[in-house]
Amino acid sequence: MDLNTLGIILSSGVIVSLITVIFKKLSKDKTDKLQYITNERKQWRDDILKKHRDHEDIKKIIEINK
Repeated sequence: MDLNTLGIILSSGVIVSLITVIFKKLSKDKTDKLQYITNERKQWRDDILKKHRDHEDIKKIIEINK
């Protein structure tokens, strides 16, 4: 195998590696965004539930004090 062939093989390997790294980065970024959105939605639902329970507690206290 001559040096020219070896250079072509190595350069193609580098190109494939770069493409793989780019796709992995894009995939990780997408996963991170989805995880962030999921966590924000969970926090929002928990806040709504807490407010609802607080409201129900206040209604019970008012009913008791009537």
